[in-house]
Amino acid sequence: MASPFCSRIERVQGSKPDALNFPTLVDNSFLNIGEETSKGVDVNTQFAMTFGDVFGSAVEFSWNNQYSLQTEREITIFKGDKAEDLLEDFGTPEHRLVSTFNFTSGAGTG
Repeated sequence: MASPFCSRIERVQGSKPDALNFPTLVDNSFLNIGEETSKGVDVNTQFAMTFGDVFGSAVEFSWNNQYSLQTEREITIFKGDKAEDLLEDFGTPEHRLVSTFNFTSGAGTG
């Protein structure tokens, strides 16, 4: 089984044993022949409220949420190859939630 990358590696042809036939050139130039697919849903919400006088100053409260549901994440390096499913691999979660609470009081509020 040969890799499609083999044509990008050159070796000196000669009488050396395979164990000593080191690459002499590796073509690592950019190769854009693959495909990456990502599908899902993103939901963003924000709740904000200003309270009038709390201990002598205005208080602002906000709650921000970002939720992502990934239903598909695949990568194909070479056309015709089987796609590799990346969903739920390390660094590619199916569910992602970021939630932030902010309270501001004093100058600059209201």
